[in-house]
Amino acid sequence: MKRSVKYLKAKEKISTNEGLSINEAIDAVKKLSYSKFTGSIELKVNLNIDPKDSEQNIRFTTELPHPTGKKRKVLALTEENLNSNYNSLEVIKGNDLSIKKIEESKLLPKTDFDMLITEAKFMPQLAKVARILGPKGLMPSPKSNTVGNVKDILNSLDKGQILIRSQPSNRVIHLVLGKANTSTQELIENFNRVIDDIRKNKPPKVKKEFISSIYLSATMGPSIKVNTK
Repeated sequence: MKRSVKYLKAKEKISTNEGLSINEAIDAVKKLSYSKFTGSIELKVNLNIDPKDSEQNIRFTTELPHPTGKKRKVLALTEENLNSNYNSLEVIKGNDLSIKKIEESKLLPKTDFDMLITEAKFMPQLAKVARILGPKGLMPSPKSNTVGNVKDILNSLDKGQILIRSQPSNRVIHLVLGKANTSTQELIENFNRVIDDIRKNKPPKVKKEFISSIYLSATMGPSIKVNTK
């Protein structure tokens, strides 16, 4: 991959490949960010799992101590009237027609919404579009707290609930911890929550070291390896 001049200049400032402490890594990522806008601080965790084994795939929810600053667009399939005053969510109320549009590819999941939540009654209809939603990680599931009482789910999401999952056919967990202007302490607390919960969800089949490596980066900037040992 061809890198920009700004990226290469930022990369030159990294003095070690051994990994930094989380405090040092966050400070370095902020300093090396070269975007003209306030970018995000992104976390990438590489796992020692077999992505072809469904029992080793990672998928669970947790609630971060601090908001990530990223506004998520949520398609909510419900017949209830919904509150529109959420701090971190843009909620789109959907119904049977939304499912039909997904099936006809008139509603493109990648661009139209980040998450899909639903009342249980819509699940049989959603099964028809599982082949479209599944590969994109958008198929609702009780395990990811995206099926049930929609109002309760939205309240949890607005408070900081996120889905932590390994990417399809991959060994990587990739998510946003916060913004480049989020305090270092808040980013550390979000980081610690995510890493602790990943370790708690280690599949029984994995006998070796579960986490192989951890990296932080800004939206525009080089990755910094984090040493957590």
